[in-house]
Amino acid sequence: MTRGRSTVENAVIESVGQLASLSTGTRQRMQMAANGLRHLSKPSVADWVYNRSHISSLCSWLFAGELEALQQFNPTAGFVSTPIDGIGAGFTATGRLSTLLFPHTGFTHQIPFYVSGRGHEQQSKPMEGGFAGIELANERTWFWDDGTGHEIEYRGHSGILDITAACDDFVVTESAYVYPGSETVVRDFTLENTAKERQTCSFVYHTRANVNDNDQTFAVWNSNINRLTGSDDLHWDDVQGPYELRIWSNADRVRTETDGALSLGNSAVGKYLSGRLLVDVTLPPGETEDISVFISGTSGSAQPTATPSILTDADQKERQEAVESWWETWISDLELENIPDSFTDLYVRSAVTLGKLIDPKSGSLSASPNLQPMYYPSWIRDNAFGAVALARMGKPEPAKELLAGFCPAVQESDGSFRQCYNSKGGFTGIIAVENDQQPLFVWAVAEVYRETGDEQFVERAWPAVEQALDYTIDVIDGNGLLAASPDIAEYPSDVRQSLWTNAFAYRGFQDGAMLAELRGEDGTPYRRAARIVGNAIKRELFDQGPSNPSRLVMNGGSEVMLYDACAIYPTEWADAYDTDDQLFAELSHMVGSAWDDWVPASLMSAAMFYSRGDQEQGDALIKEMSNETTETGYLVETRSQDGSYYFASPLAWSHAAFIYALATMYLD
Repeated sequence: MTRGRSTVENAVIESVGQLASLSTGTRQRMQMAANGLRHLSKPSVADWVYNRSHISSLCSWLFAGELEALQQFNPTAGFVSTPIDGIGAGFTATGRLSTLLFPHTGFTHQIPFYVSGRGHEQQSKPMEGGFAGIELANERTWFWDDGTGHEIEYRGHSGILDITAACDDFVVTESAYVYPGSETVVRDFTLENTAKERQTCSFVYHTRANVNDNDQTFAVWNSNINRLTGSDDLHWDDVQGPYELRIWSNADRVRTETDGALSLGNSAVGKYLSGRLLVDVTLPPGETEDISVFISGTSGSAQPTATPSILTDADQKERQEAVESWWETWISDLELENIPDSFTDLYVRSAVTLGKLIDPKSGSLSASPNLQPMYYPSWIRDNAFGAVALARMGKPEPAKELLAGFCPAVQESDGSFRQCYNSKGGFTGIIAVENDQQPLFVWAVAEVYRETGDEQFVERAWPAVEQALDYTIDVIDGNGLLAASPDIAEYPSDVRQSLWTNAFAYRGFQDGAMLAELRGEDGTPYRRAARIVGNAIKRELFDQGPSNPSRLVMNGGSEVMLYDACAIYPTEWADAYDTDDQLFAELSHMVGSAWDDWVPASLMSAAMFYSRGDQEQGDALIKEMSNETTETGYLVETRSQDGSYYFASPLAWSHAAFIYALATMYLD
């Protein structure tokens, strides 16, 4: 019982809290539903072949707090891009191009591709995406579908994705990458004749695309009318917008085919148009033929920008060596000296992954390069951890641009951030505001300053920092905690006043005061706000003990979650309020016992162990997470008790949290 209150008073307070929760939760859920309906009103009739299954997913999320297989399953096994290119491409484990982002990483997809459920391309539309095959004796077979022995892996840390498949009497090996600075995806194929006789055939490269400049939003696909023409290349032109897609080859004897709703000659007009490049090949037994396919996005009638001659004039080996050399130089700047050898490989893989998810023009950092699940936009929460990881691993410039360039550009007029934004600043989510994102942004700015000492960066970021702080002060509720809202879990049922949000509010106010005083301004209002929130956390969430029914106020839960390790580190609230040992005991008991293991939370727990000097426990968690990677070395978002992975992969936050945790022990 809280000191000074009677049993009746406590019962009344709890009842009022439950009513407030119902009112706040219902109101915010209705707002989310309205946002979802607005998104659903945009697509045309032709788009509903994709969107009909999304309605049930959206309704399940809004009203049942569950995400169906549409959002849980991720068909992308590998992703290629560079830190200096906006274009990026994702591939399934069988070599189908399942994601194409341009002109900005994290803006919009030009290839709609969904998989319903699990298994080998289960229920996906057969001709979606981009893939290669063989035409032999007037019959076409596709390596992703009819092939066997599929393998996919990264070539060290070069940014090159190697894919292998066998089909009939052929083996195809592919090296996919973005040539740095070219805004072009390169697919280098080598076709080998494994038969005992000479083979005369056609290599076929197929793509079905829809080029558009639309803000693709949660659970909705919205297309534009395209014009597809084929001559010595394939060219999709967005009739309603500025973008074009070009696919070509530098091989001899290239032919093209097009099809669509309105086809005339070798051109078509409509939506979801398909085209194919064909290259005639004659191969003696055991011989090989190299064929390269180039994919680039353009704006207007201009040819692909910055197309170096090495794309078309050099052979595959020369191009790939240049790519490997570029990535070797990029990696040489990383802070690696004190990272244990057993963790170095995944540390570098994490750094490379974050680098590929940066959009060089907007400064944004995509959460994950996926249309399914729809994680390709930027969340300020994820960006905060991404920026801190970038700065700590030795890449501070993109961290500064993210926090002082992109985040201020998308900030709302009241100082808040909405759920998520694409790299052009479009709102792509459902939730209007999440009260943890503002203080997380402030914390990240302070962390990058502490890492770099760059006061000019603070000056650039300060207007947005000040607005975020003022917004956060305005949403302090009557009980001293921030007003209930969805936060880290992002389920409509999680409209709450959580330890996570309020611990970061405490830290954000402290950091805001430090940044204000650095500029010669008065930090007192922010320190006062930190005390209000800090005291409220202690009073409302801890004074009744571990079984406190308000531990997650207005959410009905009483247990801390693994991500509440943030109250110990980095927010340091627990130490300031003498609850460090109590909270650490609860969290230590939970580690490794959860049915579903959310990877960023486990990695934040590792940082907590490291911050307390417990290297053994921290290393054990890092080692465990290192073993939970995909076949291409990505950290996933969530693993279940049966060992399966679901939701996004690669997840920028998971890779950022891996770097963040190791930096806590080995780089600080």
